[in-house]
Amino acid sequence: MGGKVYVMKRDEAKDASDVIIGSCFIHSYPITVLFDSEASHSFIASGIVVKLKLAPFLGSPTMSATMPTGDTVSVRSYLEGVLC
Repeated sequence: MGGKVYVMKRDEAKDASDVIIGSCFIHSYPITVLFDSEASHSFIASGIVVKLKLAPFLGSPTMSATMPTGDTVSVRSYLEGVLC
């Protein structure tokens, strides 16, 4: 399983016609989100996972994601059922 990770600054998101920037709440904690309707996966910062005390599952197999730098990272954990 593979994916690409795109990084975008808030100002860039405001000017993009295919990306929505907004806020949602997860466990009453406000989160700023960039929503791309064409994306196959969504990612959340590990610091937010810790802060919200969410319990990720360990995936098997791992998913590879390509960063904007060209580096590939393995995503070993995932969350299910987290809705904004």
